[in-house]
Amino acid sequence: MKSICAAIAGCLGPALALAGGIHFHEGSFEDALVQAEQEGKHVFVDVYTTWCGPCKIMDEVVFPREEVGAYYNKRFVNVKLDAEDESIEGPAISERYDVGAYPTYLYLNPDGTVVGRALGALPPSLFVQVAGQLIEDVDSGFSELEARYLQGERDPAFVQHYLWDAQVDLALFDGEMMERYRRKSEIETAAEEYFNARDYSELINTRDFALIASYKEKKPRGDPLVQYVIENYDAFLEVAPEITLARLVLEINFYATQNAAQRGDAQYLAYIDDLGGTLKRAADYIRATEPDSELLRESLASRFRGEYLAAAGLWDELHTYVEEILDSPGTDRAGTLRSAARYFQVSPHSEHQDLAFQYAREAYQLQPGEFAGASSYSSLLMARGDLTEAEKVLKDTLAALEGREGTGKLREVLRSQLEAIRQ
Repeated sequence: MKSICAAIAGCLGPALALAGGIHFHEGSFEDALVQAEQEGKHVFVDVYTTWCGPCKIMDEVVFPREEVGAYYNKRFVNVKLDAEDESIEGPAISERYDVGAYPTYLYLNPDGTVVGRALGALPPSLFVQVAGQLIEDVDSGFSELEARYLQGERDPAFVQHYLWDAQVDLALFDGEMMERYRRKSEIETAAEEYFNARDYSELINTRDFALIASYKEKKPRGDPLVQYVIENYDAFLEVAPEITLARLVLEINFYATQNAAQRGDAQYLAYIDDLGGTLKRAADYIRATEPDSELLRESLASRFRGEYLAAAGLWDELHTYVEEILDSPGTDRAGTLRSAARYFQVSPHSEHQDLAFQYAREAYQLQPGEFAGASSYSSLLMARGDLTEAEKVLKDTLAALEGREGTGKLREVLRSQLEAIRQ
């Protein structure tokens, strides 16, 4: 899912000087490396996107903190990098450092080589701890904590400590993404045991809420603790930043809505209605700062209507819905056509598969040099046995993308499709 993140003045520049917090560099990425060499510092790069929810939380809750600024400003030239802003080479720099998730934090030497990297939103003290472990080789002692946990120690204060420090271990995990997910799942199991062993009222404190936000993100509606947080929103608001609390419950609602729609379950509409009911306070907070947030009612209703109709097999209604969108002023026609093609290609009926092909073809024709349309259209051409045309589409798109910064991974995908044709 995409959730809206703060757009930082088109940055790298102008500088974002947070009073008492991190001071971000003015100028280019290369200028930051030069400055770091001159000042004998490392370079810290916050790689974000404008749709990233955790990035927004870091901007509002962590980067402005005095203790965070004191640590980072002394040791780093700090840079904000919008990974999708071509004017500052965001895609090219992100590709250079193999960034594929946000926020990613890069800790670099002045020559641009990587000291280490971390991933995801963190509380202020742990964000400082991450940097200390990477550039000062500070031993967190987490391996000892984990050994004690695996040996059966379950005192609540100890387990809370273990789960707290585990956030750093996950942030610094340097392995394949699927392996990181497996690792996080293990820690989430320990968190689940900890939460279930407590009276939920005991969890209404700053540290335990931070653990809930870390280990209950993206959990479904109906989870007992998630429901408790929703029902006791005001009480948790006394101990938690509202942006973190609001995003937690709205993102949980987002995924519940998505899952129901993709199952063809009309319950997705009830979850949307909750934004004007049980989740109204959280929705009002987000709406005040991000009126076009994807977490809000208007976005959810339009985003998942097609998903629901396709999953429910309501093909005629879906066709009408798609055509209404295509006829609406200001519609992203190519994007709508690609989504519609994806919906209809799973229908068991040949007329709907033909419709999927027509939509995919038009989307490609509207944007012939774009990855998404070419990949979708060529796949449907291959399914129809038109390998010659599929090969042409892929070759033409590869030629159009050649030399465009930040498209290396996209070209790899297209080359793989091309190789599949040739085999």
